[in-house]
Amino acid sequence: MLAFAKVSLHTRLWAFLRVSLIGVVWLTGVVLFFRTSTIVVYDTESTYNVTAGVGPFNGSYVQPFFDYLHSLAPSYPLQTLPYTYYAVSYNLVINPIFSTVLQPVSCVQNQTSGTRCMSYLLSGGLEMVAPRTVSTSEDYPMVKISKVPSMQLDFAEDIPSNIFSEEDCDTFGAANTIIALRLCLAEDQLDYGRWNAGCLYLCNSAENGTLCDATGADSLPNITSSISFYKRQATVMAMRSNYSITSISDLSPPESVTDMDLPAYRSALRWLLNFTAEGIPPPSSIVESFWGADDQLNTGPATYGLLLQEFQSILAFPLWFFNANNFGNIALKKRTTSAAPQEVGLPAEFFTVASLVAPYAKLKFDPVMVILFIVLQGLTILLVWSILFWIWFRVGVDQLPNVSSHPQFDAMFKIEAKGMSKAHTQDDLLDAEGGEAIKLVDGVRVYMKDN
Repeated sequence: MLAFAKVSLHTRLWAFLRVSLIGVVWLTGVVLFFRTSTIVVYDTESTYNVTAGVGPFNGSYVQPFFDYLHSLAPSYPLQTLPYTYYAVSYNLVINPIFSTVLQPVSCVQNQTSGTRCMSYLLSGGLEMVAPRTVSTSEDYPMVKISKVPSMQLDFAEDIPSNIFSEEDCDTFGAANTIIALRLCLAEDQLDYGRWNAGCLYLCNSAENGTLCDATGADSLPNITSSISFYKRQATVMAMRSNYSITSISDLSPPESVTDMDLPAYRSALRWLLNFTAEGIPPPSSIVESFWGADDQLNTGPATYGLLLQEFQSILAFPLWFFNANNFGNIALKKRTTSAAPQEVGLPAEFFTVASLVAPYAKLKFDPVMVILFIVLQGLTILLVWSILFWIWFRVGVDQLPNVSSHPQFDAMFKIEAKGMSKAHTQDDLLDAEGGEAIKLVDGVRVYMKDN
């Protein structure tokens, strides 16, 4: 309508400018919310000193811990494996209290070759923190633990089945039982710092009278996996209610660990798996869970399911238990959650801070949209001020009609109407609606008064 109206070009330009200004103002109010996302931020109630985290495997802790267990019952003829440690080994890497799934560092997923990669960050979460909390406030349901020492474990099913020698393997079982397991572990000769592990089990002594004869050509491992270790730091968020790790952030670059004590590591695995030395009935042992799932394991990796993760948990157990911040370090055997951090006797890397926090949702604006918003707002303000300066210096203030801040007042007292029917007053026009108002102003001329 503006384009075809019979008005001057000057009037058209001013009208177009006003319409454009309205459009820019409307667009400015909308554009800021384009590509907007929601992020979680945390309100902090208090911060306190703690010890936390999981460090590298320390082989020097293994034998002193065994000696300590023996000292608790010197006359006990069997090896001691407390159930509190035994139970953790089944699901250590997939337990959200201790571990978080990560992208692998050293393994590349390959669907063509069948290589599968799995990686976990063992941070210990809130379970490995002392003291765990210093407040009972229910308004802050989470704990944020900063710069937590952590270990990343990369697993890959890409190792050949014939790389182990007899010296690399241990057999767990007895001649009077059909349940037995053979575990092999050796350092990768081509990739320094990576270990290869194979689980060969299906040992039925009732049939051949021997345990796990793995020397034949048809003796293949039921599960194979390589394992690599990396030191990292992370900020860990955990729930106070159930200790579950909800998120990790601020991950430091991975640092490969290549100087781990393999003989001590194997000794720790023997302690965990040797159910005959501990007097555990074979059907109640860790070995039985593999031995009783021969159908899944014989079918291939596609049916491993939780068995593969259980095997990985067993391989991760010595590292988790025999690190400086766990009870495999006998210096911590008297540690309680109320102990002061400086009394624990840990390396400096395990000293950090924890905070009680509450999560809140927050809008996150896209930087490009914020810049566009500022530009449009700036143009709008610049245009308004330009018009004001043009009126002030070009038109002159004295040429403008005197108006108040009340438009209804101006309409009633500053407009003079001539030609209205004597039967009607200006009040009738103010009260009229729709078609009645059009009839009243037929032939009426309106004059604006200056004051």
